Amino acid sequence: MSKPEEWRPVLGYEGYYEVSSRGRVRSISRTRQARRRNGTDFTMRMAGRELVVCLNKDGYLQGNMCVDRVRKNFEVHRLVCEAFHGPAPEGHEAAHNDGVRTNCDESNLRWATPAENTADRDKHGTMRRGEDHPGAKLTIHDVRRIRSSQQSGPSLARQFGVCRSVITKIRSRKIWKSVA
Repeated sequence: MSKPEEWRPVLGYEGYYEVSSRGRVRSISRTRQARRRNGTDFTMRMAGRELVVCLNKDGYLQGNMCVDRVRKNFEVHRLVCEAFHGPAPEGHEAAHNDGVRTNCDESNLRWATPAENTADRDKHGTMRRGEDHPGAKLTIHDVRRIRSSQQSGPSLARQFGVCRSVITKIRSRKIWKSVA
């Protein structure tokens, strides 16, 4: 039997927003003072609601909160981790135990060092390497050509549009280790 959903305040936005143990975010019903164009003041009631979130470019759930007309973007996993596991220790980031970036259940999150998070991505098979990495300039075919070539490092660097040090690291198998 699963635990009931629990709601806690979003750190820094207490009284405005809450986050749940299942990774949902909502605004809290509240009133605020506002001013009409003619200069008269009035009280505005704002009904609480669940916030709309979407996937960001990195595959994490993201949304935004607004208090006093100041908008702030957030990633859901980080809000959940802060609310249920406390503020992030220095140099730590929110890590998903199962490697699924959209699983923001509090039981699936923990604070981890960047090295621990990288090891997790390696373990889960979600590490983007080689051609799959968004910053990759070379293909597996290019790496094989570099390793089998008799051309100089500087010549190959110009040909493939990379630094000489990249050619040296490829040849010494310090990078692209998985390519035979």
